[in-house]
Amino acid sequence: MKGVQENTAEQPALMDAPEYLPFVRKVAARVTRRLPPSVCMDELVSAGTIGLMEALQRYEQGSKRSFETYAEFRIKGAIMDELRRHDPIKTSGGGQQRLKSASRMVGGKPAVCAAHQLQ
Repeated sequence: MKGVQENTAEQPALMDAPEYLPFVRKVAARVTRRLPPSVCMDELVSAGTIGLMEALQRYEQGSKRSFETYAEFRIKGAIMDELRRHDPIKTSGGGQQRLKSASRMVGGKPAVCAAHQLQ
């Protein structure tokens, strides 16, 4: 098929995605440490999984970087894109304001991810 890379023994394939899911969780956990508790890690893992899928599809075997290095870059990028997409303040600056705004009270209670509400 046109546009689809053939899989070699060394080239990661989409079938390898479950093998890298713990890596996605690790990257998401590192990003989550710098965010307010209202940000749901499960949502970041979902976004990171999309980044993993893109990395698996776009990684070039002859690259100087290892697949893990390349995938980490793509996973972090997908997570950051997701955070920007849901950023309540759409300005170029104001990092501290973003953190305050993200942890603001919603309906008299702290904003909590749906996964945390079930616990």
